[in-house]
Amino acid sequence: MVLATLLLVGCAPLSPHEGPPTAPPTTGTPSASGTAGTDDGQSAGQGDTTGDVMRGITFDGVDDLGAAERAIDALPFTATVRLVTDPERGPEDYRDAITALSSRARLVVQLVDSTALAGLRVEETRWRARAFVERYAGQVEVWEVGNEVNGAWAGTGPQEINAKVLAMAEQVRAAGESTAITVNLWSRPDCYEQEWEGEAAYLATVPASLAGAIDYAFLSAYETACDPVQRPSAAEVGDALEALGAAFPNARLGIGEIGAQRGEDSDSGHSISEPTRDEKIAVARRWIGMNGQLAQRFGDRYVGGWFWWYFRQDVAEAPAGESIGGELADLLGAL
Repeated sequence: MVLATLLLVGCAPLSPHEGPPTAPPTTGTPSASGTAGTDDGQSAGQGDTTGDVMRGITFDGVDDLGAAERAIDALPFTATVRLVTDPERGPEDYRDAITALSSRARLVVQLVDSTALAGLRVEETRWRARAFVERYAGQVEVWEVGNEVNGAWAGTGPQEINAKVLAMAEQVRAAGESTAITVNLWSRPDCYEQEWEGEAAYLATVPASLAGAIDYAFLSAYETACDPVQRPSAAEVGDALEALGAAFPNARLGIGEIGAQRGEDSDSGHSISEPTRDEKIAVARRWIGMNGQLAQRFGDRYVGGWFWWYFRQDVAEAPAGESIGGELADLLGAL
């Protein structure tokens, strides 16, 4: 899968998208649907905040940092902001953004988006993770070390992709920080091209070293990733989370990315219509509306998330009358 642009933009699927280090977080081994935690009962990851629900929004760019700040400040809850970084930019380029965002929200930083991962060598991903973590340890709650890892656009196959993700995860964990990985949710085999892209097929390739180094395991879900569209039930999404939890036994579970894809996300074999405001709201309601059933099924192991990919376009920088900020605030606030 290839995106139309890579400037601080990420991974909507197309065909079917300083401080001294502390000790690494200690995690236990919960059942796939049980509670993740340490042997002394503490939750996976760092600090007490990991037990809180994540009310997630994504910024695929922060060139207009003021608009981002105003949109976050307008939310009636503490958001968990997911910041997508550009592979052409280094840690110092994000100083103002990370300082501003971490002061008003819980912060997840995506080190390399899926569409950019294929263009980096293992050593480059390792260096990038080390540089960011050394600069911002203590300011970032979770580092996303792998995004849509079972997508053919992320690399030639699991061996290549897993090596890069593990290189980043090792750097993050060595600094005592928390890691996240995001896996595509596919409802049907015709949603993807390569056999290894299927959730079960990909998860079977995850080495034990990587499986044990992940604190949060998320799903990325787009209706228009499939043609015809995919609209799985909450039970089916739960089954996908169940498999994810079995593959990453120390990880807490959630939904890492949703959204209403745009015309620019089309490719030669798959055309996507530009969504209306009402269609965007319908997508948000349909997916975030599953949260109660998922929370009931997975208990304390489930953290919510959702992380609307187009929050910058649909809220922070939306034209007058086009924002869906009120609707997203209501849905996320009810988690």
